[in-house]
Amino acid sequence: MAQAATGNYDKNFRYYFGLDHWPVNSSAAKAYSDSTVPQTVRNYIFATVDYKTAVVTDTQPKLRAEPLDDSSTLEDREKAAQATRHDLERCNWEDIGEDLYITGSVNELGIAMLRMEQDKLSSEWKCAWDMVDQRRLYPDPSAARFYNCDYVIYEPEVSIAKIRTYWPERAHLIVPKKSNPVGTAVQDNGKARTDAEIINAPGTEFVVDDKGDIRSRVADVAYLWLKNDELFEDVKKTISREAMTAMECGDCMLRMEPRLTDTCPSCGGQNLTTVDVPEVSEEYTVVTRKYPFGRLIITCQEVLLYDGPSQIELDCIFPFAVYTHYRDPRKIRGSSDLLLLKSNQQQADKNASRLFQAMALTGQGYLEYPAGEMG
Repeated sequence: MAQAATGNYDKNFRYYFGLDHWPVNSSAAKAYSDSTVPQTVRNYIFATVDYKTAVVTDTQPKLRAEPLDDSSTLEDREKAAQATRHDLERCNWEDIGEDLYITGSVNELGIAMLRMEQDKLSSEWKCAWDMVDQRRLYPDPSAARFYNCDYVIYEPEVSIAKIRTYWPERAHLIVPKKSNPVGTAVQDNGKARTDAEIINAPGTEFVVDDKGDIRSRVADVAYLWLKNDELFEDVKKTISREAMTAMECGDCMLRMEPRLTDTCPSCGGQNLTTVDVPEVSEEYTVVTRKYPFGRLIITCQEVLLYDGPSQIELDCIFPFAVYTHYRDPRKIRGSSDLLLLKSNQQQADKNASRLFQAMALTGQGYLEYPAGEMG
């Protein structure tokens, strides 16, 4: 992707500074015929871009707060604008804006994936971001944005160590593959190793192949996020009184807690019996979403690693963020202006060359006199 943006960098750089405005002659005859043609350059591109840069970067940026309703006063809005302006100045926003205008450019899009990981020391769950390999990302083709997708599939390469950590019960069912070389263990001594002589590094996370290259053991893990509106009914019970054993008076029907006395505290009778009092409860049905933050299915080599609700509480379901502003240091300032003004610059060079030719012919023209008139 970068080749399309930086392939002509050297040519554009030289052209921007006034070099190579005229084509190189392909033959000696062409060079001889063009030897009398003036190849002048008036670098309008550099002058235009330089002036435009000066105008844009010298402009003092202004910031003000606009009211959303009638409840805010002018003083409140001015305080909010001053607080925001103070933070922007603290972050050197003018220098960053100038730097972006001169050397920065927006080139393609980047995608990051949000995940949760547990700290081994504190056992706390924390957020972490991973760079997404867009060649392995398969969003819903019918949607233009992530939040409009019905599903998103991402199939990255995951090391066997992480698979064993995340899914220890199913990790033994996965057959790892070798990744691209990450280093070289030994120099070539003219002896090739057989498959039986492959060396396993500590932890069996790395292997040394028959050529002496170190490769990590990985596997392709497919993550599938689904929007699922399936409902879940749960029957809940509210207990106002639990089941218990009580003493009941046969004369006044008074129930009391079992105790050591043999007489009724109400009527004084001794006709007491033990009875079981049932619980008093109420059942009701609660209807909720089975997957409130989407359904997540994780598979690897036809082995189901996980199928259940997504553990990341996101209303948009899909844990992906799109960002722009890739910095491209190989782009000169005014690179987009150069492409727009290049044809005008070429025509201006030709016009200047023709003007010089016309001045040479009219100012020092070839004069012819009739025979015998020169005396």
